[in-house]
Amino acid sequence: MSNDGGRVMKTWLLRPFERIAGAPALVLGLLAIVLTAALASHSGLRIDGVVDLQIGQAAPVWALILQGLANWLCLGLMLLIVALVGR
Repeated sequence: MSNDGGRVMKTWLLRPFERIAGAPALVLGLLAIVLTAALASHSGLRIDGVVDLQIGQAAPVWALILQGLANWLCLGLMLLIVALVGR
């Protein structure tokens, strides 16, 4: 018997964009940002950095969505710069 389950799991973990790429990946990412903003607003959390989570002042959902989009844009630009410099 072959172990195709291990190969499929390795593909999902190491090369996820072989299955989900382009518009579906963008939609899933934006959906994750909106859901994270809604959960953070509901629980009184603030995500004001790529890996920064603070407890305290509640913020409106629209502000948390904008913060999530800004975090995504900053991280994406930094990774692009690193990729271009590292070629």
